[in-house]
Amino acid sequence: FALGSLLAYAMPELARAVQVLFGGALEALGLQEAVGKGLPVLAGVIFHWNFSQGLFLTGLLPALFLGVPVLLLNALRYLAFGFALSPALLGSAFLFHLPTLVLELQAYILVTFGGLVLLTKILRREGYRSGLRGLLLAFYLGALFLLLAAWYEAWEVVFLL
Repeated sequence: FALGSLLAYAMPELARAVQVLFGGALEALGLQEAVGKGLPVLAGVIFHWNFSQGLFLTGLLPALFLGVPVLLLNALRYLAFGFALSPALLGSAFLFHLPTLVLELQAYILVTFGGLVLLTKILRREGYRSGLRGLLLAFYLGALFLLLAAWYEAWEVVFLL
């Protein structure tokens, strides 16, 4: 994430293009419509997107394959997020969005480490089931972080930005 943020300073035009691409994805999920429907609806839409697309589809499912795919996928995703959400582009709004970034990235990092726990348990011959337990615990904790992040982000969008 930090590397992507720093690269955005060197390539601001490309960073803006990536930001527009991510913004288009957010529009597609109906974020603009949810803004006018109140804080709980907006938080629900944000949580649904982050949970289903971020934590489950590109987190838990790749982690089930011994952790390596989720590690590689998330490394690329963090680089892209850092690029699009760099202080070089967001300016002072970055400070308002920082708690959201910390909570969301923590959730995705947890499921990534959960996948690596699964790999470690397999390599130590403790069994897939034992590793799966560690992965699922990390997944549940990650969901809690995403829930907190969604409520803060909704509050941020409604009251701060």
